[in-house]
Amino acid sequence: MVIADNHVTTSLAATGEIITEHYIDTARDYQKPYWKKGDPPLEPKHEKPAPQNKNN
Repeated sequence: MVIADNHVTTSLAATGEIITEHYIDTARDYQKPYWKKGDPPLEPKHEKPAPQNKNN
């Protein structure tokens, strides 16, 4: 991994082949918010509806 300023390059150690490149936006917060127990999350979780019984 090579990090230069806000540019990160990841490569395979054995071959040197570049796997990924990332540009870090310093204006963005990449950390997940820490919520204390009982506080609401940022977005409501969408739960899958219960399966309907077709044998009625």
